[in-house]
Amino acid sequence: MKTTNRIFLTGIILLLFYCNSTYAQFGTKASAVWVTDCNQSNYFNTSGNVADLIGPSGNVFDNNNFGAHTQNSGTLILRGAQLKTFKNPASSNVCSARMFYRIYLQSGAPGAFT
Repeated sequence: MKTTNRIFLTGIILLLFYCNSTYAQFGTKASAVWVTDCNQSNYFNTSGNVADLIGPSGNVFDNNNFGAHTQNSGTLILRGAQLKTFKNPASSNVCSARMFYRIYLQSGAPGAFT
């Protein structure tokens, strides 16, 4: 009988970094990650107020426990992320956004993020 390792996910920590210029000022209105699990495939909000949310208001990512998933089973998938920004003045532009994440066992401590 083959033993399958099970991973209990307590969270994926995301950090979004923005390119900044001395000629422009911009910031974040909202951010969300797109997660697919056995129950749904939707955006889970990581920041933003009610008017700017990307996913449904009930889908909050922070401290969400997505349950137990078998390693390499494809039952929990991080599909990507979305970011809503604002800029001043109108001639400025957001040049990039990056998403960094980590996954750790429920029984382990997340440690420092690098």
